[in-house]
Amino acid sequence: MVARGFVGPARWIKTETSKEHQKNTLEYTPELYLDSPGPVTEGAMKLMENERIAINAVYDGDRSKAMMAGGECAQRIEDLPLVADMVQEIVTDAEAIIKNMPSVLK
Repeated sequence: MVARGFVGPARWIKTETSKEHQKNTLEYTPELYLDSPGPVTEGAMKLMENERIAINAVYDGDRSKAMMAGGECAQRIEDLPLVADMVQEIVTDAEAIIKNMPSVLK
């Protein structure tokens, strides 16, 4: 999701805190959604302070206040498999590719 970042629009992983931040972004600095950070108003300063608190909460392990940055690919995450399951899937896929190589290399 997109909401205010320190220097303009930022992508955030969707949490209750980030959804509230997005709502406040729309209220206090709607011009952000038009690619402008807008003027430094009292509302903008409040948003930046809330963002600082939320980022520090990530480091402190406080999930109730945390807001985590999500890059361009964050919206593509569909599951969070166990590492062992993910490695096994990679191995299975690799085995299938290797097994099929003779027919591809003809």
